[in-house]
Amino acid sequence: MIEQNYMGYPEISQDSLAFKDNLLVHAATSTVLDLFSAIEFRAARYTIVTENEINQIEINDLYVLHDDTDCYVRSLSSLNNISGNTYVSQFSAELTRDHVRLSIISVGQRNRTQFHKILIKRR
Repeated sequence: MIEQNYMGYPEISQDSLAFKDNLLVHAATSTVLDLFSAIEFRAARYTIVTENEINQIEINDLYVLHDDTDCYVRSLSSLNNISGNTYVSQFSAELTRDHVRLSIISVGQRNRTQFHKILIKRR
């Protein structure tokens, strides 16, 4: 049975929430942003803020999902202070045995990245 809070909504356990602050990502390299258990969790939602050395700032909302064989990542929305069709970072995800790994690639400049995630448990 799913526990509910006083308003009748499902209760979110603290082990399903995480915050990370000030991860340094070097230009044009892939860096592991986060890792979560594929055995315990089916999906995750991330809000990621990235800022580079020339004050370009970007926020992304991402979903990451796995089906025990493949891993999928989709950006739901992205907002930045850059003119044109340019972005500060790219993301990829992969399933490695028992874990899902989310990576970030800095485009152009060295970035500082912060994120918040919500994990969705398996049934």
